[in-house]
Amino acid sequence: MQGNDTLSQTVWELAEADPELTDDATLLVLAAMEGDSTLASLLDGTGGVLPEERTGTGEPATEPVGAFLRSITVSGFRGIGRQATLTLRPGPGLTVIAGRNGSGKSSFAEALEMALTGNSYRWKTRSKLWQDGWRNIHDGSDAQIRIRIAEEGAGDTTVGMDWAPDGGLEDRNVWVQRRGKPRQPGLDSLGWESALEVFRPILSYDELGGLLESGPSGLYDALAAMLGLEQVTDAQKRLDAAVKRLGIPQADAKALRTELKQTLTGMDDPRAATALTLLKKQHPDIDAVESLATGTVAAPADDLAGLRAITRIQVPHAAEVRQITEALREATDALVVSSTETVDLAERRTALLRDAVALHEQHGQMPCPVCGVGTLDGPWLTRAQTELSGEDDRLRELRQARERLAARRRAVAELV
Repeated sequence: MQGNDTLSQTVWELAEADPELTDDATLLVLAAMEGDSTLASLLDGTGGVLPEERTGTGEPATEPVGAFLRSITVSGFRGIGRQATLTLRPGPGLTVIAGRNGSGKSSFAEALEMALTGNSYRWKTRSKLWQDGWRNIHDGSDAQIRIRIAEEGAGDTTVGMDWAPDGGLEDRNVWVQRRGKPRQPGLDSLGWESALEVFRPILSYDELGGLLESGPSGLYDALAAMLGLEQVTDAQKRLDAAVKRLGIPQADAKALRTELKQTLTGMDDPRAATALTLLKKQHPDIDAVESLATGTVAAPADDLAGLRAITRIQVPHAAEVRQITEALREATDALVVSSTETVDLAERRTALLRDAVALHEQHGQMPCPVCGVGTLDGPWLTRAQTELSGEDDRLRELRQARERLAARRRAVAELV
């Protein structure tokens, strides 16, 4: 998580330094880097809520151990029958394994890859018959693999893989044993699961060739994962998917508009000609088109019809007009008095403050990521929580005042 936080901070700084990038665009990019739920909450207007994977719930991941390869011992596997051991010097640097064809170099490499990852890249392109011949039956030894590593802070550690005499390739037992401690099933205690997906223990000629021949996109994805940039790649995919999804209504509207224009073309009804003229505009008046379609456009009335309409007008009483006018004026005054800042601005400010509180709760004291001057510490958290409580009451008053004003305006409209 620390690496991802550093990457997010780098992206934030690059966005802040770009004068052509708006604040909204920056927030979209950062939300996309956080995950699907964060991006969705920002796009649908609920914004600022971190997804569950960033709230600190759940078990912490096992810290990957640092280790050097000490030896590989194999029996009954691939080209090795009787138990054989390849001893290496544990430490940094380049180790070269040389030998003539058939001496077992590939078998040792596949044994290491199988013990740590459960598969072999080389086997993917082979026939099933070739894969089924994984067990060496010439010597009669049980199929076993032992990988000894010099683990930092723990000494010698052994990774083992065993098969029963009649077991298939998938019927294997994998374990880890540290010196003086009982065996632990699986490889979880090493914390290498994510690392092995990106950095395979063996990069064979075939695998390297496949990587280079996979095209620019495949090569880019592989290199991005190795460099720890998959968070940026995932964010780009999320943004592309969001753009595509948000563009669907516009594409549907454009298709329906084209179909409607084709239907209206050649119709004798004068309303069709009017609607067609409206639809040909770059920004058509949809309300006018709807009025034509629903028949709510009033036809010219003759003088008699106009006089009859006048006779049906009901003039409201003066007292009723005064009462509604006073109520409207009171609602307007109440909104003006209580609205020193708009509801939208107050809501956005409150959302930003809540995000800062959540950030402090997850990561502890840190410099303010907005101003870069203050510090998100304990006293700040107390002030922020108190201010949030007051802001909730303030927003409630603003909303109520706005609702009262809207109700008074509706009453005036009904009266007219």
